[in-house]
Amino acid sequence: MKTLAEHLFLFIIGVIIASGLWYYAQPCIKQKPEIQQLIKQEQELLTNIEHLLIVRGLILCESSWNKDAIGDKGKSYGLGQFQQKTFEWLKKKADMKNLKWKDPHDQITLLMWAVEHNFTDLWTCSRQVVKK
Repeated sequence: MKTLAEHLFLFIIGVIIASGLWYYAQPCIKQKPEIQQLIKQEQELLTNIEHLLIVRGLILCESSWNKDAIGDKGKSYGLGQFQQKTFEWLKKKADMKNLKWKDPHDQITLLMWAVEHNFTDLWTCSRQVVKK
């Protein structure tokens, strides 16, 4: 499994290569479905890396990676600083009924889903982490 740094490195290399080759590759892309599929996979990978970086930034900002962090006068808990009501609401929307509010892995899972589905505005730190 690649580390976040390795994924970031591949992302940067991909952007450099793609930006230079895009102009020259357009005629080939229209003719070759396998190239179109590779480009689609690359775009999905870049999106996933972006989401991972947002999740990492939110956790760092919200809890400083303290899995037992308590905030909002005792209302928010854990890595993602979820309020229990918000956690329950999001897990229902995500159809992830087995997630537990105080489980750090479940918080990361739901936070990743929330980022992928554009719910980042629920976190105060999103203004610092997410560039719109």
